[in-house]
Amino acid sequence: AYRDAKIIPFHTPGHKQGRGAPADWVAGLGRTALSLDVSDVLAAPAWDDSWTAVLAVAEGLAARAFGADFCHFLVNGTTAGVHAMILAAAAGRKLIAARNSHRSVIGGIILADAWPVFVEPVMDPTTGLWLPPPLQAWLRAMDEHPDAAAVLVTYPTYDGAALDLPALAQAAHERGMAVLVDEAHGAHFGLHPDLPPRAMAAGADLSAQSPHKLLSGLTQSSWLLGRSTRISPEATAAVLNVIQTTSPSALLLASLDVARRQAVLDGPQLLDEAISRARTIRRHVETLPGLVCLPSPEVTEAGAEAGAGCRWPAPAAGSLRWDPTKLLIGVGGLGISGFAAARLLRRFGVQVELAGAGYVLALITLGDTGETVTALCQALERLATEGPALGDGSMREAAPGNVSGLPPPGRQLMRPRAAALSPLRLVPLSRAHGLVAADAVCPYPPGIPVLYPGEEVSQEAVEYLQDILRQGGEVRGLAWDSDGPKVRVAAPAGR
Repeated sequence: AYRDAKIIPFHTPGHKQGRGAPADWVAGLGRTALSLDVSDVLAAPAWDDSWTAVLAVAEGLAARAFGADFCHFLVNGTTAGVHAMILAAAAGRKLIAARNSHRSVIGGIILADAWPVFVEPVMDPTTGLWLPPPLQAWLRAMDEHPDAAAVLVTYPTYDGAALDLPALAQAAHERGMAVLVDEAHGAHFGLHPDLPPRAMAAGADLSAQSPHKLLSGLTQSSWLLGRSTRISPEATAAVLNVIQTTSPSALLLASLDVARRQAVLDGPQLLDEAISRARTIRRHVETLPGLVCLPSPEVTEAGAEAGAGCRWPAPAAGSLRWDPTKLLIGVGGLGISGFAAARLLRRFGVQVELAGAGYVLALITLGDTGETVTALCQALERLATEGPALGDGSMREAAPGNVSGLPPPGRQLMRPRAAALSPLRLVPLSRAHGLVAADAVCPYPPGIPVLYPGEEVSQEAVEYLQDILRQGGEVRGLAWDSDGPKVRVAAPAGR
């Protein structure tokens, strides 16, 4: 409305609706998009003096659409939502979370000066996938730490595994704990009966979702959904006022409103088509030598005769449900790693979401068509025929280290915030035993921190990380110089 009114802007942003943008940028992005990049200005006479009223209406529509009491649009990704949840619910208190939570949880714990209580994930020996901690492990942590303020759950995992959230939420609430959900990969949940329920319907108090991941929002746009029973909307809003920008992007905010509208009006039909396309690809994968796929939900629940006949056994995960739009394709039968397979698929014209030691993950969303499905199937055919011939030393890339034998966590000697913000020292990894880690150190795979801020560095952790590095694995959180890998450790005053 502001653009169409042809108002002459004498305010930010400086490119003035694209007039001052470089010509190549205008040509690549388009003047229409640049003309919509406006700041907090009068939207239209029908609204009050800023876009605050427009935003409030849009957030209210999203709250009602997704079964929440309130909603906040986020322009710093779901990371901002995770930080806000922890700050609003567990500042200065204990927080129960899975050890393999997203790195944003580490940041939120540091910002909130929370004390983490970790629940260990489990590895399925058949598939090599790391699965959510079982419900009994969560219950045990709650009972051992009755003073915890909240439980933070990843639902679903990156790979699409969704734990029994209703049972966990009920148990947490019975113990007086809030339920926070990192639902970054579940914004489409609840839109189709074959998908798990969304976190709000399963009992969550706060849930941060990424509509840009599997719906149609622009990258970096997310929203935070909440119920006001245990955490006040005012407390959540106050936290977001501190951690979010005061100059939000109109494009990101508008994309969230559009994604909400599309999900409500067309989501069930679009998800039905996406699930059908995913099923088609699964069946095709099972005809290709050397490739296997994680069973679709109908195979897991009703037996192989009901679905695609996948040969990769279903993880022994009890009440786990799997997102059928996520295609986990095992490549071990080709004699190459998932990392090599991802590079080959890129060479063949498609890009997967991620690669693990023995598999790749492809996402099927409402944006896929028959053409994109055909392209993926053809690329997988080439992978099955050409991949084995490339299974030499450079392409094999065996999984580094014994990822099923992670070292036990070190003792938590300092609060994560105190360790992360203390004066730091860099010490060689080989001499870090007995010191206090000031940063998370995480090998990939499996993507689970071996060292966490405030934890004592054990000799087992040192040897494990050294073994990963010797085998060419990736370890994030280490510093490097000419003397090799170093660990950031806390150096309290007087030491």
